[in-house]
Amino acid sequence: MAKALPIVVMRGGTSRGIFIRAQVLPPAPERDKAILRLFGSPDPRQIDGLGGADLLTSKVILIGPPSVPGADIDYTFGQVGIDLPVVDWVGDCGNLSAGVAAYAVDEGYIRADDGVCHVRMHNTNTGQVLIGHVEVKDGRAGEEGPVHIDGVPGTGAPIRLDYSRTTGPITGKLLPTGAARDTVELAGIGQIDISVVDFANPVVYALAGDVGLTGIEEPGRLAGDRVAMDRLELVRGAGAVRFGLADTPENARDQSPNMPTLSVLAAPLAYRATTDGRLIDAEDVDIVGRMYTMCRPHRSYSGTGLANLGAAAVTAGTLVADLLGGPPRGTRTLRVGHPCGVAELTVRTGADGALDEVGYVRTARRLLVGEAYI
Repeated sequence: MAKALPIVVMRGGTSRGIFIRAQVLPPAPERDKAILRLFGSPDPRQIDGLGGADLLTSKVILIGPPSVPGADIDYTFGQVGIDLPVVDWVGDCGNLSAGVAAYAVDEGYIRADDGVCHVRMHNTNTGQVLIGHVEVKDGRAGEEGPVHIDGVPGTGAPIRLDYSRTTGPITGKLLPTGAARDTVELAGIGQIDISVVDFANPVVYALAGDVGLTGIEEPGRLAGDRVAMDRLELVRGAGAVRFGLADTPENARDQSPNMPTLSVLAAPLAYRATTDGRLIDAEDVDIVGRMYTMCRPHRSYSGTGLANLGAAAVTAGTLVADLLGGPPRGTRTLRVGHPCGVAELTVRTGADGALDEVGYVRTARRLLVGEAYI
């Protein structure tokens, strides 16, 4: 007989996820089996579940009371495989963290007076605490507002996310290898430079030209190019080895399919947004990027990827910093061109060039409260 599972479905930024209170699920590994059943995985269409057949919608958030001092709520992020029977618990989702901030207000995890509420969220995947600044009206997280996010229709109330205290979630340091860039030799690709950066989430960077791309590929077309996809997975795997998440680049697909993400970068180029076909001029962006994880291209640019890019930008010698013409100093808004349009993040450095603040704005909306059957 099917079991009823209480859930909340929320959009956060350009992602959508199913929020579940952790205590209603069985312990692992039965927990993961229940989640795969809920999402309809493994199946490319996820037709017998709620996954949505897209990386940006096949996500779960487990919620609980805070387990560390100085936090208001615990959350655990899972990237649910679509055609893979796996729930990957490595890393965070920087889009759905906006949903967590709103959820914490609406579900009473924090007492919120009208105005701006500062929600301290403990991500158990990484052990990091980040802050979401949420507008509150009548005791609930605001949803109506002027902020538009490329990749999301309409506008909403701003939720400002501060990732300043999220250095080293996997390795404990910003540069896991101690170098701003590493040279790797990969079969079928040759010798290329990569930057491996551990901030908010683990990310490996490569230049688009070094992997046979332009940096403005449309995700759907890229997904159909098996040669290019295998090449990207091999580069991602090289980064996984340096994060200690895989023993060889070839084994990363099985050992750590979600993390690190790969970001393929290029200098500003003009392209058309996949959502509405509008032209994004080269002058509209500071850098263009395409992300890849879970054996699929990302359809926008992840929130934690933005935070990571900000940290990489202010670190001399990284591929990011060099593409920008050198590390930005002071307070700077960086514009990242991605398939849906442009995403902005703010970085602020001190007089010594060290990163003081990195963050970005997202919106969130509660979509459903109810029961799902597994």
